[in-house]
Amino acid sequence: MGTMGLMDVMDHCDKLYKGLKEADEEILYYKKVLDGSLDACIKKNKEIKSLKSNLEEADKKIFKLEQQIRTVNIQLDEEREANADLEIENIKLKKQLSSLKKSLESVNNNCYDLEPHDNSVLSDLES
Repeated sequence: MGTMGLMDVMDHCDKLYKGLKEADEEILYYKKVLDGSLDACIKKNKEIKSLKSNLEEADKKIFKLEQQIRTVNIQLDEEREANADLEIENIKLKKQLSSLKKSLESVNNNCYDLEPHDNSVLSDLES
C-alpha cells in the first residue's frame, strides 16, 4: 500500500503541476489582454489630449475672430454714421446747387430782357 500511496501522491502532484501550468498560461493570456487594453488606453489618452489641445486652440481662434468681428462692426457703425453725415451734406449741397442754378437762370433771363441799345447796364454787368 505504501507504493500505491506514493503513486497516488505522484499523480496528485502531476495534476497540481498541470493545474499550475494551466493557471500560469491563463495568467499570461490575461496579462497580454491587460497589456493590450493598457496600450489602447494610452493611445486613447494621447488622442484625447491632442483633441483637447486642438479644442483649446480653436477656442482661442474663435475668441480672436469674435474680437475682430466686434472691431469690424464698430468700424461699420462709424462708417454708417459718416455716410449719413455725407448724405446730409450732399442734400445741402444739392439744395445750394439748385438755388445757384435758379439764380443763374434769373441772371440769364435778366440779360435777355435787356435791350441791346442799353449799354450802360451791360457795362455794369461786366464790371
